[in-house]
Amino acid sequence: MKLLKSFAAIALLLIVSPAASAQTWNAVKDFSLASNPNGVWSYGSLTKYGAPLTLYTTTCTNLFGLPDSAWATQGCNTPYVLHNDSSQPICFETICVPPDYFQLDIGNNGAGPFISVVRWTAPQSGTFTIYGSVEGLDWFAPTHTDLRVIYNSNKELLKVAIDSYESPVDFYRQLTVSSGDTIDFAMNGLDGNWSFCSTGIQFGVRQN
Repeated sequence: MKLLKSFAAIALLLIVSPAASAQTWNAVKDFSLASNPNGVWSYGSLTKYGAPLTLYTTTCTNLFGLPDSAWATQGCNTPYVLHNDSSQPICFETICVPPDYFQLDIGNNGAGPFISVVRWTAPQSGTFTIYGSVEGLDWFAPTHTDLRVIYNSNKELLKVAIDSYESPVDFYRQLTVSSGDTIDFAMNGLDGNWSFCSTGIQFGVRQN
């Protein structure tokens, strides 16, 4: 009887091990000011689609007197990627950032505008599922931006215009990649307009 139980335990372990070993990355939950890149994640900007990613080098906290943190350009100016550090929405000016979203903003620091990017770099080869949501965060205009999910800087997996407030657009995509391949979640203003561009994104990557 003990031998049968041992075989049963081994069989169960073999069944659950593949699922247990599958990795999952969550862009918002994994956010850190410790370094950039931060593991599989990088935060930066593009001068145009297909251009090299310029990493943000400045870390900011309490950017609007609120519990937030961000990777940004020098002087904590836009463009930036901002993280809500609380469990509640944080609101400033005409913008509200939910607790489970990034705020991406392109802004204009005199040399832009720039495309704001959160990049995932594949740590190994395999098939992965990319999923998440994007929504406008500015109620005044409302937000009017262009969100793209781009593979290796040149293959567009998703392009969606965001011209509303708090109306999430979900996305889901399976993709086979090689180690070192990149997925960019890139935000730009519609028609080259950099005003009212605050956009919320949440997304994850799951190894299949």
